Amino acid sequence: MSASNLKDLIELLRSMGVNKPDNPDSEDIEKIIQLYFKNELTSEQFKAYFNAIDPAVRHVMDGLKACINSDKEVTSKVIDLIEKVIKMFDEQIKNATTLEERREIREQMRKPELLKKGVEMVSESVSKTK
Repeated sequence: MSASNLKDLIELLRSMGVNKPDNPDSEDIEKIIQLYFKNELTSEQFKAYFNAIDPAVRHVMDGLKACINSDKEVTSKVIDLIEKVIKMFDEQIKNATTLEERREIREQMRKPELLKKGVEMVSESVSKTK
């Protein structure tokens, strides 16, 4: 980004209520992010600003992206796990021959420890791959 473009962007941010866009504090950063989410700043302006203003901020943004992507991976694996558990219980209920067997299976399904353990296992496996 050229110096004149950065200067124009800083002036634009000032006009939008950002107090110190050339040396932002946490409130200014929050305001800039809000402007972006409200579509008052384009994606290009948002990226250009953070790339030009401070390389450290860019590293923080990259770290946030990595965290978000990690959460997406965990969420996806948890959903897969839940689907497998549901299929497993469904199959067990289909194969149960007595009412008592079905009751026992339903009792197992109500235990939160089963899902909690599965979520912990998924989280651990994702952490190990990073």
